[in-house]
Amino acid sequence: MRAEFLDETADGRATQVALSGEICLPPLNQNRRTPRVRAQGCCQVFVDGATFAAELVDASREGLGLRSPNPPDAGRRMVVELPDGRRLAGAVVRSDGGRIGARLEKRLAVTDPLLSRA
Repeated sequence: MRAEFLDETADGRATQVALSGEICLPPLNQNRRTPRVRAQGCCQVFVDGATFAAELVDASREGLGLRSPNPPDAGRRMVVELPDGRRLAGAVVRSDGGRIGARLEKRLAVTDPLLSRA
């Protein structure tokens, strides 16, 4: 895609550049086993007997993306309580800069309401 953009620009065609000069790229394909959808809402996270608030950012059948000012370390087991009261168990697989990536112990169903919030 980058090569196509550069070729267009070199030819004077700017179909992916707005009048303001902002580059407007098409959505990129995800290279994940299960695509993520945007999600939102506050949730509670339970790790090692401690509880803290987090913001739900995205979800897939296999995991959640969260944001929190005090993220737990990768490798920790966790339970996330969603805004609807459901609790999902998993483990922290990524934790950096306030962002948390969690892999769920049990995959969400394709019809799970969390995945229909796109």
